[in-house]
Amino acid sequence: MNIAGDNNAFVGGVCESMGFFTWSVPDNILFGDAIFATLYELPEIDLRKGVSVEQILSKIVEHDRPAMAKRIHEAIVSGETTSSAYRIRLSDGVSRELVAFGRCNRDDTGVPSYFTGAVMDKSLPGVMFGDDALEAHCRSAHSLAKTTGNELAARYLSSALTLLSRR
Repeated sequence: MNIAGDNNAFVGGVCESMGFFTWSVPDNILFGDAIFATLYELPEIDLRKGVSVEQILSKIVEHDRPAMAKRIHEAIVSGETTSSAYRIRLSDGVSRELVAFGRCNRDDTGVPSYFTGAVMDKSLPGVMFGDDALEAHCRSAHSLAKTTGNELAARYLSSALTLLSRR
């Protein structure tokens, strides 16, 4: 298999549903693509021009904000990659669970400059997130089996997830 020739091979087929963003930390302006705009229910034109990070954070469910703010702060300070699962409130009052990952890059003097990353809907088949890699893979496979109508595989994977939750 030639991964270089297959643009979807290394992202589990979710790249079409992944929204990308860049946050200029010193200017406190976040830019995003069309998928990011759709996920957050924001006008794409606004994200092309840039919006304040507070506008994005205000969409996060209040209960999830402190943990999210802590992860973002730690990523800015450390320069390490961070990942989070969190909920946002949509205009109809329903919440959507997202998964995001990113890293804060530094300029040539070591000052945090641009935080770049991606976000996707956690409910999509192929999206894996969690502390336990085996459980994350089983959840992803279970979701995919259900989506594609493979009921037997879905039952086996459901049993595996039940066993994993008991350990």
